[in-house]
Amino acid sequence: MLAAILARERRGGKQTRQALQEQGIKVDPQLVVASDYSVDSGQRAAERLLSLDRSPTAIFATNDLTAIGALAAAEAAGVQVPRDLSVVGFDDIIFARSTRPPLTTVSQPALRLGEVAAEKLLHMVQGEAVAKETILECSLIVRESTAPPRVRSS
Repeated sequence: MLAAILARERRGGKQTRQALQEQGIKVDPQLVVASDYSVDSGQRAAERLLSLDRSPTAIFATNDLTAIGALAAAEAAGVQVPRDLSVVGFDDIIFARSTRPPLTTVSQPALRLGEVAAEKLLHMVQGEAVAKETILECSLIVRESTAPPRVRSS
């Protein structure tokens, strides 16, 4: 159940949408593509985005596996990362350092996440109330899959 809640939160992108809105950037629904968090679905989603008349200059994937699929789609399409397209993942899995180019990603405190989940479960088993939501601080790990966007000619 916890995994389903986390997946729903990532898909909803509430914090990402809020950050974009604060910067005056409107969310284009055409640029939000669902995936099942796998490399294959990330590749298919990126292929769809890269086939648009005005393809994106960056892809922010819901996890690192999806981002790895996006890197594969870019390579197959002859799109150079990060020159033509920046790709960012989420989770900082061990493979993120080994991709070509190494993947920029959001790292979450996995150990602390597990501790909080275990603490909440223990409180629930003991019949105690638990906080509905706990937000842990993440950090951006900048690697070589991102660069400032190139200026496009109209």
